[in-house]
Amino acid sequence: MLTAARRTQGTLPGQLASLTALEQVELQDNRLSGRLPSWAGALADGEIVRLDDNAFVGPIPAAWCAANGTAPTYSMVLTGNAGG
Repeated sequence: MLTAARRTQGTLPGQLASLTALEQVELQDNRLSGRLPSWAGALADGEIVRLDDNAFVGPIPAAWCAANGTAPTYSMVLTGNAGG
């Protein structure tokens, strides 16, 4: 599980791209911002991704919508962001 303390600021660091065996990513209720990187959709390895209540902008990357040509099996929560 990857979590961040409340009020964490900045963008998602590229170093997180190597953490592909996580079952849960819970980074909600922070001050993360910028565009959602395409690699971040693979962070939860088919489980839970919570990025809600941050300041992300732009569309959800297409890479998040399919894993190896199949529909993703994780729960993704993105509500409460700035949108695009």
